[in-house]
Amino acid sequence: MTTVDWPSLSIGIANPDFAGARQTFAAEPNAFSPVLSMRAWINPASEPDVKFVARESIPDEEPEAETVSG
Repeated sequence: MTTVDWPSLSIGIANPDFAGARQTFAAEPNAFSPVLSMRAWINPASEPDVKFVARESIPDEEPEAETVSG
């Protein structure tokens, strides 16, 4: 499981695409190839392998405005 600060994003990368891109880059790091492209997606908040937790504010950071629902 991955834990990330809310409201950041968790991005998934297709494993076969990543493996092919890594191998292509290792073979020739100075050349472009379409194989260096990878499929990726943003994991939804409901993703069971990702735990979103409230972020603690940084002292120099301005607090975010609260929203009211109702």
